Amino acid sequence: MEPKEVYTVGQNAYGELAHGDNIERHVFTLVESCKNLSVIQVAAGNEHSLILLDNSSVYSSGYNEMGNSQISSSSSSLLQQ
Repeated sequence: MEPKEVYTVGQNAYGELAHGDNIERHVFTLVESCKNLSVIQVAAGNEHSLILLDNSSVYSSGYNEMGNSQISSSSSSLLQQ
């Protein structure tokens, strides 16, 4: 499968846009950490994002206080599950 580019836009208060920061984006911006990954599907909630790859790996970012992103830390970076 050929790598696909992932772009995000929005508020980003909790790092939900997967750029590793909390900077609000007003235009669609390439998610650099997804370059060269075989992305199949992206799901976005109000404060978190999930990215499914062709090898069944899932990456997540965003608000995680209640386990929304299913990660073991409160990081706003894109983390593999």
